Amino acid sequence: MKKLISFVFGTFCAAVIFFCIYLFAEIGVQRFLFHPTPVPIGTNNTLEISNDQSDGIIAGRFFYEQRGDLTPKPPSNSAYSPRIFGDQRFSTRFDGKSRVWRGFGKRSNTLKPAIVLLHGAKRSGASMLDMWQGVSRRNDVVLIAPDSFGASWSRENDTEEFLAHVLAEADEKYGIDPERIYLFGHSSGAIHAQEIANGGSLKWVAVGAHAGTPYWRNFTPRKDAPAVKIFLGSRDHNFPMGQALASAQKLAENGHDVYFTEIPNHTHWYYIIGQRLSDETWEFFQSQTNG
Repeated sequence: MKKLISFVFGTFCAAVIFFCIYLFAEIGVQRFLFHPTPVPIGTNNTLEISNDQSDGIIAGRFFYEQRGDLTPKPPSNSAYSPRIFGDQRFSTRFDGKSRVWRGFGKRSNTLKPAIVLLHGAKRSGASMLDMWQGVSRRNDVVLIAPDSFGASWSRENDTEEFLAHVLAEADEKYGIDPERIYLFGHSSGAIHAQEIANGGSLKWVAVGAHAGTPYWRNFTPRKDAPAVKIFLGSRDHNFPMGQALASAQKLAENGHDVYFTEIPNHTHWYYIIGQRLSDETWEFFQSQTNG
């Protein structure tokens, strides 16, 4: 009987040890080793990334803040339909495919700033225009919101060349200042926006992203890297905070000044907070324009 008890106890201890090893391998490595430089959650922090880079690339700076004042009230339900008035829907062809983009703004003889908006998965550009129309009306900004080719954005179909094609058409219709073009994305669009900003050659004054974490190994050093403003809720079920911080810091190491805002108790749901974040992001864009 004692031998049986010893065997059971030994087996149990071995199982516990194995489980702990597995847990660390699956979570611990992701949570700790994935961080190039950990940042304390809950405190304001500025991280000076080492600027010892090859090929003349100077690493950017990483700024972290926690903004409880941005925490929205929980939504009563998850139903959402865009409410946008005054937008225009355009059809175009690119790379042999029929594509759609939406514009919002007024044409005048004066060139205007423009924001390219990338929607979340299974949405359309109309959802982004809805969140940004207030900024457009108050600041005379042209909004350009293309639809992804599939359910979400992809490198194969939604290339930088496609965005350049849409920008050229928007310039003909609205009149855009080439020195004041910005990029913002949510979720799938946030991932795509950061990857385009880092790996492409289009000139963006600044970039904004909500709730989207790119895979950091896809980043490459960029000399003229635009500054990036990232918002993420602490309760986002799609993008863990640890991974997002690590990705953002890697983005900084590759030349971007990155401003990371954690929103306590905020989830992935963009449409209850989108208009507030649009105001915050526009202020950030303006600071980069005049900086």
